[in-house]
Amino acid sequence: MEEKYSYHISLHLSFKKDVDVDELERHFGIEAHKKISFLDSKGPHKAAKIWYRSKESTNVNTDQAIESFTSHIFEYFGDLKEVLANNNGKATFSLIFTKTNERPIIGLTPATISMFEKLGVAFDVDFMDTFN
Repeated sequence: MEEKYSYHISLHLSFKKDVDVDELERHFGIEAHKKISFLDSKGPHKAAKIWYRSKESTNVNTDQAIESFTSHIFEYFGDLKEVLANNNGKATFSLIFTKTNERPIIGLTPATISMFEKLGVAFDVDFMDTFN
């Protein structure tokens, strides 16, 4: 049986200041998926960036997968709002579909919405694949 869709979940931090991404990674105490320093940033809009991401999932209950990932990382990012405010930063929590065989149902639980508010993050959905 072919999976309906596959996706991963990520937390992307972006800072318009030259912050030490290695120091921030140590501060949060969780290994980043990817880091780019301000000086290594390409393009006209320079930024220091850090990404955290989940493993690929095919669970059709995206609300539960998002809540599970958010709960897992929540304990590490207790002061994220303050770090963002002090360093001209923003945070985006993304649900990224890498394969879609049908239109996904996307939902957020009340617990997830509460954690997003406490962390000060935006929410985004991206599709890396087109619908069949």
